[in-house]
Parts: sequence; structure tokens; C-alpha cells
Amino acid sequence: QVVVFVVSSTGEGDPPENFESFWSFLNDKPPQNLTYTLLGLGDSNYTEFGGFPNALKDFLEESGARSFYEFQVRIH
Repeated sequence: QVVVFVVSSTGEGDPPENFESFWSFLNDKPPQNLTYTLLGLGDSNYTEFGGFPNALKDFLEESGARSFYEFQVRIH
């Protein structure tokens, strides 16, 4: 399984509303044998602009997923 995540933070590092149900799914059933890459998007006007992308990266690493490309955070 290979997944490319493109996610953003809203407010102070929160996940976007449309990602919350998927985030719950991931927490209930952590991925196994997953290869992924992650692009995080955020607004540097907020202190925790990369909060959710970083939380997702940490979660995936703790679940045993393997990154095939270096994690990136892009700011606005």
C-alpha cells in the first residue's frame, strides 16, 4: 500500500474538518505495512501552523509506516 497525504492545519494546528472522520478511522485502525509520503500545508500567521501534518507524521511513524520521501511542510 502506498499513500500520498496532502493535509493542512486549521487554526492552531487542528486538522481540517473534512479530515476528522478519516483521522478517527486511522486512530481506530492504525495502518500496517504502509508506505507513504506527506506534504503538510499551513499558514505561518498561526503559532502551530504545521501542527496537524506533524501529528499525522508522528502517528504514521509510531504505527510502523515507512516514508518513501522526506516530509515537507509548506507555509503560506
